[in-house]
This record gives sequence, C-alpha cells and structure tokens, in this order.
Amino acid sequence: MDFHTTSIKRRQAWFSRPSSRRPALSSVQPPKGSYSSSLSRPTGLERSPPETSGLAIASLVLGILSFLVGITAIPAVVCGHMSLSGIKKAAGAIAGQGMAIAGLVLGYLFIAVFAVSFTALAVGFALPAFNASHDRAQARKSLSQAKQIGGACICVGP
Repeated sequence: MDFHTTSIKRRQAWFSRPSSRRPALSSVQPPKGSYSSSLSRPTGLERSPPETSGLAIASLVLGILSFLVGITAIPAVVCGHMSLSGIKKAAGAIAGQGMAIAGLVLGYLFIAVFAVSFTALAVGFALPAFNASHDRAQARKSLSQAKQIGGACICVGP
C-alpha cells in the first residue's frame, strides 16, 4: 500500500467513528515520519515577524512632539521619508509604513499650520504700518491740494 491509500483508509476510519468516541483534537498526533509531522517541526527557515523601522517610530514620535515643541516637525518629515524609502527597499523585511506615514502627515500638518499662522501674524503687523503710511500720504496730498487752492485764490484775486 502506498501513502495515499493509507491516508484515505485512516480518514474513512476516523469519520466512521461516532463523534462521542473521537479523541479530542489536541491529543491527536500525526504518526512519526509522516509528511505532516515534518512540517510542524521548526526548520530554521520560518520567517519571524518583520522588524519595525526605528526611523518610522522616530518620525511618529517627532510628529506628535511637533505640536508641543514645534521644531521637531522638520526632523519628523525627514525621518518619515527616509523610513518609507528603507521600507520600500527592504521589500517586506521591515515594517512600520503606517507609522512613517503618520509621522509625515503630522510633520507636514504642523508646518502648514505654522506657515498659515506666521503669514496671518505678518499681515496683522504689516496692515497698521501700511494704514499709517497711507494716512500720511493722504495728509500730504490734502495739504498739497489746499496749497494749490490757496495759490489759485491769490492769483485770481478780487
């Protein structure tokens, strides 16, 4: 008898038993030397879960800290891009793509918020200065017009 015929007979014998007489699955062991028992032994070729990228973790932490400290937004973006590049080159051997993207998003978000805030402050400080210079120019223009009117009145005379 070959292996295939033996395994078919074993299956038929197994399923012909009443379910109350079947042994628990945890106590069933495959026979020694069978194909399935060799798969259950560690072979040294098994893959361990991929290691998380340290740059991805750093990017995420720096991105979160950027809202407290501010200056860490730029390193968060740099670490995020470097991490994504390394993860892409590793082809599945390094994990952490989600953390790297989250760090990038937080870093860029802080940079955008900072740029908008800085622009608003700059405009807020510049507008009064522009208004003051506009008012001075308007006063000079009015004075010049008054002088012209006064000169015209003297020239025409009564």
